[in-house]
Amino acid sequence: MCLTVEVIKCDIVKEVQSKFDVGNFKHTDKKPRKPVEDNTSEKELMEPFSIRKDSESYLKDVYVDENGVYCYIVPHCSKCNSRHVTKHDYNEKEVTFADGKKRKIKVKRYKCKNCGKGSQVEFGDELKPYERISRKIVEMVRDINALRWISLGDVSRIFKITKGANLSREFIRKAQIITEKLSWRNSNITSSDYIAYDCQWVPVDDGWKYLHVLTDINKNQIIALKLTDDENKLTSKKFLKDNLRIGSAKAMVSDLKPGYREIANELGIKLQYCTRHFDRLLSRKIQKDLKKIKDKFIGKIYQENPNISDFELKELVDEELEDYVTEFYEYKHEIMNLFDIEEYDDAVKYIYELKSRSNEYPETLRKYMHDEFFPHYSNFILYKHKDFEGKIPMTNNISEQKIRYCATKYEKNKFRTPLGFFNHVVARVNNQIKIKKSSLT
Repeated sequence: MCLTVEVIKCDIVKEVQSKFDVGNFKHTDKKPRKPVEDNTSEKELMEPFSIRKDSESYLKDVYVDENGVYCYIVPHCSKCNSRHVTKHDYNEKEVTFADGKKRKIKVKRYKCKNCGKGSQVEFGDELKPYERISRKIVEMVRDINALRWISLGDVSRIFKITKGANLSREFIRKAQIITEKLSWRNSNITSSDYIAYDCQWVPVDDGWKYLHVLTDINKNQIIALKLTDDENKLTSKKFLKDNLRIGSAKAMVSDLKPGYREIANELGIKLQYCTRHFDRLLSRKIQKDLKKIKDKFIGKIYQENPNISDFELKELVDEELEDYVTEFYEYKHEIMNLFDIEEYDDAVKYIYELKSRSNEYPETLRKYMHDEFFPHYSNFILYKHKDFEGKIPMTNNISEQKIRYCATKYEKNKFRTPLGFFNHVVARVNNQIKIKKSSLT
């Protein structure tokens, strides 16, 4: 078999090749694009904000053009989100970044055909509209506020020393505001089975305020906070109702303030009274009875000896009260032995024994036991019941510890406004949540 080879002339090959060689093709109708100069100032403009190309929302995607202007990848109106916009010039603004340095940036402006309003590029959480200080600095201010109470002037000096940034006291004050409302809800907790509730007074310049705290016992986290002008059944009930999913909570631990039992019954929640508060209350009742005996005895002594000296009177009073003090506190010790009994049924039997001997108690103590304790004894030993054993504590320490951490005693009287105090508390709670999350990862 014979193979034939066709020979092509070189000049023909060159002619054919030149028609398909893109490298040799020249655009005759367009001018060549002007190369972008390697300008270091423009590079610095690109550093402050990260370009979020991986974002799912086009509303947050920003890039820097060849002139160093921040523009939307997809132009749109920041007022109504319409994409029917026309580009305008740009604004220059001087921004203080997280490193404390100030830089001038160029921000593109747009005119909306839909709503007719003008807008400019926004940077989401990195820089709020019309602000000139990075949100990272705002977060730093809040982190400092979450550690402990520090004056606005001292916070300003901290940033001057560490970052070289000059922050006004008014900016620091505004940066510390997390919420404009005097109420806060933990979005990480949707429902709670076992809760603790407490309310404590807070002194501020315009008078007394009351901080309501609701805590999840199992998760050991604050569920909600609220600052009110007064504390009564209505404010407590509204706070609990607003922050609990009705029917989800099974039991609540609280102190012995009036009205809590009625609120728990109305909300369908079992109530456990704090036994530590009960211990203190018994001591107050005993002191009241001892004072009655003391006043009566002093009156009798003055009738017999009007010229008796204070020293002699004190010796006589101490001697007279000694036996009463021993006897009354033995009654208290007898009552508190109830909480050393492990089984619920055995505790109920012991309560009936106490009731049979209660007529021996001093007047004030006896009245309280008959009016408040014996009719509602289940609220004092609920934690022993088989349905709640190991699920709720016998004290309300968890709420008090949270309040003590968020609003320490020596800091309470340093705040001038309720909003300033409340935002300090919220900052500390958020810091607790952040620390707990980081420890779990």
